[in-house]
Amino acid sequence: MFGLLNPLMLAGLAVLAVPPLLHLLNRRRCEVVDWGAMRFLRQSTASRRRVFFEDLLLLLLRMGLLALLVLALAAPFVAGGVADRLGMGEERDLVLVVDGSAAMSVRDDQGRTARDAAAERAEQLLDALSPGDGVGLVLAREKPVPLVDLTTDAAAVRERLRRLPPPAGVADWPAAVDAARRVLRRGGHARRDLVLISDGRRDGWADADTLDRWKLLAAPLRADRPRPRLWALAVGPPHAGPPPSWGVAPLATDPTSARAAVTVHAALTVSGRPEGQPYRVVRLVDAPPGTPRVESGPARNAWALDRGEGTTDLPAFRQEFDGPGGHLLSVVVEPEAPGAAPPPRDRVGADDRRDVAVLFRPLPVLLVDGLAPDGKPEEGSRPLYNVLAGDGRASWMVRPRTATPGGLADALSAAGASGLRPRVLVLCDVPRLGDEQAAAVDRFVRGGGGVLVTVGPRTDREAFNRLYRGGDGWLPARLEEAVGDANEPAPPVSDSADPRPAEERDRAAHPRPSSLNHPALRPFKRADFLGLGQMRLPRRWRLAAPEVGVATAGGSLTDDTPFLIERRHGRGRVLLCAAPLTAAWGGNALSLPDFPVLAFELVAYLAGRTEVNVEPGQPLVYEPLDDEDAGHAELRTPDGATHALDGKDGVFTWPDTLISGVYVLTTSRRRPVYFVVQPDAHVPDATTATAEERRAAEEAVGGLEEVGEVRPILAGPDRDVWWLFLLGVVALLCAEVWWTRRIVRSR
Repeated sequence: MFGLLNPLMLAGLAVLAVPPLLHLLNRRRCEVVDWGAMRFLRQSTASRRRVFFEDLLLLLLRMGLLALLVLALAAPFVAGGVADRLGMGEERDLVLVVDGSAAMSVRDDQGRTARDAAAERAEQLLDALSPGDGVGLVLAREKPVPLVDLTTDAAAVRERLRRLPPPAGVADWPAAVDAARRVLRRGGHARRDLVLISDGRRDGWADADTLDRWKLLAAPLRADRPRPRLWALAVGPPHAGPPPSWGVAPLATDPTSARAAVTVHAALTVSGRPEGQPYRVVRLVDAPPGTPRVESGPARNAWALDRGEGTTDLPAFRQEFDGPGGHLLSVVVEPEAPGAAPPPRDRVGADDRRDVAVLFRPLPVLLVDGLAPDGKPEEGSRPLYNVLAGDGRASWMVRPRTATPGGLADALSAAGASGLRPRVLVLCDVPRLGDEQAAAVDRFVRGGGGVLVTVGPRTDREAFNRLYRGGDGWLPARLEEAVGDANEPAPPVSDSADPRPAEERDRAAHPRPSSLNHPALRPFKRADFLGLGQMRLPRRWRLAAPEVGVATAGGSLTDDTPFLIERRHGRGRVLLCAAPLTAAWGGNALSLPDFPVLAFELVAYLAGRTEVNVEPGQPLVYEPLDDEDAGHAELRTPDGATHALDGKDGVFTWPDTLISGVYVLTTSRRRPVYFVVQPDAHVPDATTATAEERRAAEEAVGGLEEVGEVRPILAGPDRDVWWLFLLGVVALLCAEVWWTRRIVRSR
């Protein structure tokens, strides 16, 4: 078989028309001059025929030279047994696609993992390649990770193989092969190979969903010219079922509080019926993988686990911190006692550790109310101030201060006793704002600040609707009217005549739990929270429905009116609440056990959360603290590489997060900030695919060849023959020169 890598270059064959065209043009330029003596000179017919054939041969030599040059540029190749019999050498482009999922952490009897075996097979392939071969490396994860672009530097690929990230998450094989195709297209050799190295399991390779995706990929693979050859290289021992394992389920954290503390919930998972019990489970603080561990004590000493499959909750632990910065909380199961001899009882290592990152930063808050000097303190900003300040106790995290409406403009631009300008403004039932105060709030929000507006009995509807300005102002929505009765009594807890819950029998409005999808309200959907459904709002403001493209509702009340409405304004955001979060109008917000959590969540959201637990592909973003240099920082990635970061617009950004694990950003003050790119919580079933399932995958993708060793991959029929055409160009060029000299001498 004969083929071309660059068939578009055949368009250059149009140059073959140039020599005949020049020949014809030169003939027309000859002028015939009549000379009397010429009639005595007669050229013989044989001489004229010889001249004609000499010119024709010279023309054909020149046209053949151009044709061979064009064909050489089109990168021709041959395939078949003829090339093998002729002993023709070959160069190839090869992309290794290595499984990076959690299933590759399965250990054999000697404690070696499938990932170790995959790296060893990849090294064998690299050792057998020629110096001019191109090699690329792709890691199969939830999203494919191109580790090395196509290169002839095999040493760089070997180094990257030694620094493969730990196995985690799942592998999207069709997506990984598609990414490897794009890498392979940048090669220039006729022989192209995709080598898929995995443990041969069914999950993610030959299950029903993956088979459908293989079929979708088959057509693009067939369209590639030349078509790459696909090889499936299985490593590791086969598994008839899930291997025995203890693991840690993904960690869950409670919302933080003004005391800068976090509660971590963990659970131990059991699969494959491991023997005995794990040695211990420990809690770690600020100990990323590969660093000295700071243990905060065992999570459990006495075990009462079933021998079968299941999950056992571990005791929740609360960790407090005494200053701003980032922290890493980890739970690790240690299956074996130190020095235990193989074989291991726990065969899966990827789920032995789970991490979660937290970040604490000062939140300066400014509270403003319109309460008269002789007003009831519980109807002003004082209750919210006490909650944010930690019930009057000193707290470094949330730093509230109060101001009057008249001094609002100055307070927004000035730093308080903490030395920090406000990041959040709370307007607690303020009657109205003057033009100067409204303009100051507008500048504050546009600059990135957050504003919480609660409206109540003192609110002047007309004054606030002027701040809405038909959707052009910073207020999220219009106030329509105050509805309800502040003296509406609460129904009895139980009523034999009406079995409905008290919340449904109450004529006062309540936040509807099913509507609490706003980021600041989602914690209240957890089962262990009493929730906001018990908040009574006998009287409240009816807010106009948010206009599309201007604002969005963050929850609704039981009378189907908005509870919270949010809008973005400039770089900041504004939240409008339909009721005062105080004791005014008969509300019970202050008496709810979860009110402190609600207050902190609203303030933290408006201040702008820094996402430190992200998904693969989601960029890392960090805004330095006021005492940190916003120009330079350092980031260490899960594979051990270190990168220098330059700040832009006062923010550090790192977009390359396809590798899951712990990222550590070190600021100019040498404070570590931890980010965790969370892998897929699902640990793939390591059960080996049957022969029928493997054949189904081969048929779905088309042309996939199963091999158990490296040797079949190295043999192959495709050969580059462009160099033969260049040799032909040189030969025709020499022949053209020789023939031209011969013609000149003979004439």
